[in-house]
Amino acid sequence: MTKISALAFTLALSCIPLTSSAAVAAGSQPFAFVGSLGNNSGGCGAATSPCRTFQFVHDNIVAPGGSIYVHDAGSYGPITITHALSIINDSAGDAAIYAASGDAIDIQAGQNDAVFLKGLVVDGGGSGANGIKLTSGASLTIANCTIKGFAATALSTGAGVQVIPASGTTQVNVYNTTLSNNRQWGLLLSPQGPSTPASYGPSKGAGSVVAHLKNVDISASFYDLYVSNHSTTGAVTVTIDDSSFTSGTYGITANGGTVVTNRIVVSNNLEGLYAGGSAAIYLSNATISGNQTAFGNFATIYSYRNNVIRGNTSGSDSNGQSLTYLSAAD
Repeated sequence: MTKISALAFTLALSCIPLTSSAAVAAGSQPFAFVGSLGNNSGGCGAATSPCRTFQFVHDNIVAPGGSIYVHDAGSYGPITITHALSIINDSAGDAAIYAASGDAIDIQAGQNDAVFLKGLVVDGGGSGANGIKLTSGASLTIANCTIKGFAATALSTGAGVQVIPASGTTQVNVYNTTLSNNRQWGLLLSPQGPSTPASYGPSKGAGSVVAHLKNVDISASFYDLYVSNHSTTGAVTVTIDDSSFTSGTYGITANGGTVVTNRIVVSNNLEGLYAGGSAAIYLSNATISGNQTAFGNFATIYSYRNNVIRGNTSGSDSNGQSLTYLSAAD
């Protein structure tokens, strides 16, 4: 997968003091380091004296909008993020967040706050609740990450990534990332009211999600990608390029919202694509193959006539509509 430039890391490194003899006020630094041999103390954060955990740096060292850089491979603990923050691992080896219970990364940021996560291995060990859960924030960017093994069975858990804001518009970007073996959802994009994800309670929120996925591989979840606007008066729009959805029960599911795809692979699922409610899914240069059922389109799935749809046990389920064909100029 293509790596995002390490320029930010290089510039930051050139400005870091060689010692940390002078203690700094908590929450005032623009950046800090964590390391496997680091120590959580008031004076930590320089490259030569890193802190030990992401949470300590978030709470005590970096200012809102600051960055945490990974000095070397290690496990750096779950984190709750309440303000704008970047966590960046450019080349240190695996920077892991292991959460056998609960959420590995819980984002409860302000509506103007941007969160950026790069180069992390987020592991639920087969029992963790959610890899990344966002309930509020202006934007979330996930790049060059692996998110796996979140398989808790309680309602609203078992997701690699779930984005469930109740208000505002959240921009979600997922690049060069693998989500695998997350029991319920690989990636859930479902703005919420007071109800829990996918429960469609009577009270709706007003959140919207605008998402872009590129070079993303999602596999072995009940829903690899689940998009819904059932619990919001807002909109959900997803654009997908060069990505795959494989070996799940459902590859791509849209219960409302708009999903626009280009060069995707949907294969070896029980059902490849499902469109329900007011959903619209657009397919261009897609490969849909090896699924027990290719489509379950109670709503509309549009085809630009340049897709490869072969080798599925059946084309659509018993209630499915045929594809709606568009010209190349549309």
